[in-house]
Amino acid sequence: MLTKVYLLASSVVPNITPTASLPGSNLLKSFLGGILFYGLLFSILGLIVAAILMAVGGHSSNGRMADRGRTGLIASLIAAVVCGGGVALINFAFSQGATIR
Repeated sequence: MLTKVYLLASSVVPNITPTASLPGSNLLKSFLGGILFYGLLFSILGLIVAAILMAVGGHSSNGRMADRGRTGLIASLIAAVVCGGGVALINFAFSQGATIR
């Protein structure tokens, strides 16, 4: 009896695939692409500012400024990886979620 219920429940699973035919979806894609561009642009700006802080802090023997620059450098690199790889991560998660039955 339990096997029949399981087979019945597993056969009713709908096959849903996302579509891009909703109104405004092209505008939303364009908007998200712009946000991605600005995210990468600010990551580069943060990288430059952090490198300047590291150089000035190291030259003036200011260890705290050099450490702040190092922290900013790592944060900028992580932000660039997340912005650049975000699409790939979302696509991977979606493909893994689509295999769940």
